[in-house]
Amino acid sequence: MLLALKSPQPTKRYFATMFLISCLLLAVFTLVIYQQSRLNQDSNRWVVHSYEVLRHTRNVLIHVYDADAADRNYVSTGLPTYLSDYRGAIDNINKDFSKLDTLIIDNPQQRLRIGELKNQIEQFKKNTDEDIAQFKKGLGATRSSAERTIIRQTEVDGVRDKIRTFGQAEFDLLNERAAASQTQQQNYMLTLFIGAVLGLGALALANIVIFGLISRNDEAEKELRRSEELVTRVLNGINDGVYEYNVPENSITYSSSYETIYGYSKEELGAHHDTFYNLMHPDDVPTAKETMRQYLAREIPSYYNIFRVRHKAGHWVWTMSRGIGIWDDQGNIERLIGTHTDITLQKQREEELRFFIAENERQQQELAEAKEKAETASQAKSDFLATMSHEIRTPLNVVIGLARLLMEKVQTSQKREMVETLYANADVLLKLVNDLLDLSRVEAAQIELEMHSFTLTTLLDTIRAMFENALADKGLTLSIVDHSKGEIVVGDPTRLQQILVNLISNAIKFTSRGGITVAVDCDRIPGTNNVDVKISVTDTGVGIPPEKLAMIFEKFVQADQTISRRFGGSGLGLSISKSLAQLMGGDITVASQPGVGSTFSILLQLAIGTQMDIKPAARRKMPAAMSGNKVLVIEDYAPNVMVVTMMLEHLGFLSDVASSGEEALQKIRERKVPYTAILMDVQMQGMDGFETTKHIREIEQEKGIHTYIIGVTAHALAGDRERCLEAGMDDYMSKPVNPDLLSQKLNALAKVAA
Repeated sequence: MLLALKSPQPTKRYFATMFLISCLLLAVFTLVIYQQSRLNQDSNRWVVHSYEVLRHTRNVLIHVYDADAADRNYVSTGLPTYLSDYRGAIDNINKDFSKLDTLIIDNPQQRLRIGELKNQIEQFKKNTDEDIAQFKKGLGATRSSAERTIIRQTEVDGVRDKIRTFGQAEFDLLNERAAASQTQQQNYMLTLFIGAVLGLGALALANIVIFGLISRNDEAEKELRRSEELVTRVLNGINDGVYEYNVPENSITYSSSYETIYGYSKEELGAHHDTFYNLMHPDDVPTAKETMRQYLAREIPSYYNIFRVRHKAGHWVWTMSRGIGIWDDQGNIERLIGTHTDITLQKQREEELRFFIAENERQQQELAEAKEKAETASQAKSDFLATMSHEIRTPLNVVIGLARLLMEKVQTSQKREMVETLYANADVLLKLVNDLLDLSRVEAAQIELEMHSFTLTTLLDTIRAMFENALADKGLTLSIVDHSKGEIVVGDPTRLQQILVNLISNAIKFTSRGGITVAVDCDRIPGTNNVDVKISVTDTGVGIPPEKLAMIFEKFVQADQTISRRFGGSGLGLSISKSLAQLMGGDITVASQPGVGSTFSILLQLAIGTQMDIKPAARRKMPAAMSGNKVLVIEDYAPNVMVVTMMLEHLGFLSDVASSGEEALQKIRERKVPYTAILMDVQMQGMDGFETTKHIREIEQEKGIHTYIIGVTAHALAGDRERCLEAGMDDYMSKPVNPDLLSQKLNALAKVAA
């Protein structure tokens, strides 16, 4: 309230000077308040900007989860509703990216991070679109459920990690902006207080001087009223609510902006300070009163509080209250001048951010539980495959073995044809079982490569020996062109041999005249320790039509529907071979001409090894008394015993049989002359083959001998050979026992003994 004191009438020049000074101070005060208000608004706007970025980022992650779920449901059920959900999720992702591109246009670091996130999501979309496209073509999912789960989990994890990196950077920027906004608020309040004190002081001084001297000067009164109106417009033009609390009188005055913030007019708010507490949320009143008490008692250096105020419309308005006290010379509080700022939007953003973090934690927990369930299911599948492998191979061993032996004994053509048919179909069944097991291991990512040094020449010699009889039976020739120059390479020779066996078996199956050529090229890559390896298998068979080449590597697919009836086969061999080649970092290509033949090429890049890395085969020292050539067969399944003993008899070996591990140990203890070899069934009732081998080695250590033990198992799963060798066995064979392979191992053993 402006006061007027009587004084002598001043001159017109003095009046004009005082008036100009007053107007100048008001103009400066108005300019400072306006500029500070703009800075404060800019700071708040950038805080809201960061919250918008975080909100759209959270939306992207949620839509990615929606797209992933819709894709899974569509591939599982084929319902078009899920396809529509998937497309809707992708559209929402694009919309959020469009918003984010606009919001971070001035932030190079965030643009780089959003680019990486887009690339991650594009890869996710690409793989998902491929799955959907394949499903629409009627080919089914391109991957197994377990493989798709692992790949999709990796992709979603990658998206979540990129979003987390982007969100954390924006969250850090938000904290910086919030701190800057708080600083601006403090500067704003300080400026407002200083400006108000200086402005009001100047106006009071001008009022005392001018109106004290010109009490009867009407023109001076008009100028003063204009100045008061100017101050009122400045205070009312500020977005925040400005209050002045007269502490001794417990009265308060509000600016007109309170009606904008809370919906109440100044008259409705009243002049009594405690009336404002009635509008506060009951839970916030005790804290608000205690904070005010501590500041007025000078127990805390500054007044700052956050509380909720009920709007006239009924909703709650989050309010940030700040103030600066004015004390007299005796240290008594006179007034508290401050502002009330609506921070409801900021609180909503904070709540959304907390929800975003909590949702991320919940989804991570769900993903962890899903991963654990998938791993449990995968283990159950592996156990089932192991059991089924044993249960199927055990009777197959008997069927194939007896059929092979009968072919040697049957004389009449009709009976021999029947036996050959029995053998061929049992062999087809065995190959199907092998292919299904390999396919299952590939899809479950259970195949682990073994890195060994070997020469391609040695591998080719093994291949030649394996197919010698099969080629002779069909009257075909096998040509091996070895340009590897004896190069030693590092890789998995077992898996490479499996690929070659599949390709050469196919070539023999589809070739009725001419022959098969296996060519090897090996070229060192300049500047590296690697070599490019190309192994080509060329046949003179029926060939493949050009339009069918693209599908021959698909599972259960053959180039012609008549092939399975004419030549047999499940259509899995090439698919498994290509998967193994890709697992080794390479690929398989094919070129073919119908009626002329086909060429399958294995392309690999392998590291160069050294001669020192090649482990020589252990040369066993055999006792001299082995002329009896007696082999101990340890087997608890009587039909298998019959088949194996008949095979040994046909190969010229005598046999001794033990139906359990305990019986085998008794025979070895009592026998004075060591056996030529022991065929050890791995899975037996009671004491299994691993434990029996351990006890045999203990007995032999006492006698100072070593018998060659060949483990025989019906599992034929990954790691069986390693487990046999780790248990103390010398070699390994899978059921059904191949007579040619058994003969090769026993004859090689006899040569070592000689």
